[in-house]
Amino acid sequence: MKFTLSQPAFAALAEHACPIVNGRVIPILGCALVETSSEGVRLTATDMDMMVSASAGAENCKPGAVCVDAQRLRDFVSGCHSGSQIEGELTGEKFVLRSGRARANFNVLPADEFPRFDLAGKLTHRFEMPGKELARLLGETIWAASTEETRYYLRGVFLEFGERLYAVATDGHVLAMRSMALPNDTDGAPNVIIPPAAAKAIASIATHAESVRVSLGEEMICVEAGDFTVASKLVNGTYPDWRRVVPSFSAKPAVLEREALLRAVKLVSRSADAVKKTRALKLEFGEGLALSGAGDAAEFNDEIDISYRGKPLAIGFNGAYLAQALESFSGEAVEMHMVDSGSPALIREEGRAEDFAIVVPMRIAVN
Repeated sequence: MKFTLSQPAFAALAEHACPIVNGRVIPILGCALVETSSEGVRLTATDMDMMVSASAGAENCKPGAVCVDAQRLRDFVSGCHSGSQIEGELTGEKFVLRSGRARANFNVLPADEFPRFDLAGKLTHRFEMPGKELARLLGETIWAASTEETRYYLRGVFLEFGERLYAVATDGHVLAMRSMALPNDTDGAPNVIIPPAAAKAIASIATHAESVRVSLGEEMICVEAGDFTVASKLVNGTYPDWRRVVPSFSAKPAVLEREALLRAVKLVSRSADAVKKTRALKLEFGEGLALSGAGDAAEFNDEIDISYRGKPLAIGFNGAYLAQALESFSGEAVEMHMVDSGSPALIREEGRAEDFAIVVPMRIAVN
């Protein structure tokens, strides 16, 4: 087994494949499978729930396969000079990497002990879609997914094939929804819940790909983007009807500069107590927007200009949730649709009804 690969190409393989490993219980799961063929080098890693594979063309290849510590492999490759060539070779019972005068000797495990993902018969639907759109759907919603083990069906991004392709995530306090026109060949495709780690990995490989190939079934999903592949088990559960919590659009929403509002929310949130970490902010809508937050040690206030034709309204939000919702958008202006101080607020980019976030309010003193 032997190959020569440029440092940037090798680092890209390790950056995508190696982060998912976890060998604390089973040593082989802490390894990356390194395979060489006449076409180049392939790195594969798995945690038994997800598999990530990445390949690149290489020179001086001699076929072979070996398992080595993934984290140490990533550390060595990323630390080598960016303009260097890295030579890999299996020598006796060691896997050796060389870059200039730098050298790493890895202990190895047999390649045939590496767990393989069995996808045969589990992927019933296949279609292609723009990579940037898939990355947008997943990347702009995953932040809202629940982290609670008991609510496992909310731990991921829900893909729904309806009039459009919808991506939804919620933890009960916030909800994020993005959508796009249905890709071709998606008739009959099942609605699925993608686990958070898989959603992040898929978004990462899709973001720079012109087109990605998506294969899915009731239990598995596989996404191929050029030389990168992510396959993952799906969350086995029924996602709740997210449309039931979507409030109506207001005829008189507040229109705000997104960056200005985000900056003010983050500033006022810093009044939170270090121990309690309470981040309840009061937002008072009128001719302008006044924000206030108070902890045991201090009270912070700020004001920003807005366009608002509704009745004066005071409403409370968790500052962290509100900031995350605002950060998930990229437009210059956002609309906040609010009915009263006790109902969820709907936030969307100005003039765009297809994508939005919902933030549940907090009880505050409004007088």
